[in-house]
Amino acid sequence: MLKILADFQLDRLIGDGTLQQAHIDGLYRLGLEYPDLCGALYSVCRPRDP
Repeated sequence: MLKILADFQLDRLIGDGTLQQAHIDGLYRLGLEYPDLCGALYSVCRPRDP
């Protein structure tokens, strides 16, 4: 996804309805076209010990 703003800004825009699913989908498609402008985040998840 092409990330154009800080997390708190995106959260606010999504929360107040300004940034809608169509916009997010568009940013994702732009990220596919311009991967050098995007970042990646990976996580490794493990089950918790009982």
